[in-house]
Amino acid sequence: MQAPAPSLAPNAYRTCNACGAKVHREEVHKNRYGQYICKACRSDGVRAVGRHRFGHLVQRMPTALVAFLVVLAVLVVLPLALVLLLELHSYSNAGMVEDLKDLLRSINPRAR
Repeated sequence: MQAPAPSLAPNAYRTCNACGAKVHREEVHKNRYGQYICKACRSDGVRAVGRHRFGHLVQRMPTALVAFLVVLAVLVVLPLALVLLLELHSYSNAGMVEDLKDLLRSINPRAR
C-alpha cells in the first residue's frame, strides 16, 4: 500500500514574527497589526512585535491630543530654544572678542 499523501501544502506554514520559526497556520495567531505570533510565543506573553506598534498608536491617537502637543511645542519648546540660541550666540561673540584681545596682548605687550 502507498503512504497517504501529506495534506500539508507549502502555504500551510507561517513564519512567527516574534521567534522566526516556521509553524503550521493552525498554530499561529494573526494579531491586529498583521503579524503572525505562534502559540509558544503567545504563551510567553508576546502579543506584538514592536516594529509597527508606534505607527498604529499614532493612527489611533485622538486629534485633540495631537493639537495639544503641537501647541505645547510651539508655545513652550520653541521660545526656550530660541532664547537659548540667542544667549549662546551673544556669549560666543563676546568670548571671541576677549580671546582676540588676549592674543594681541600676548603678541604685543604694549597693546591695550
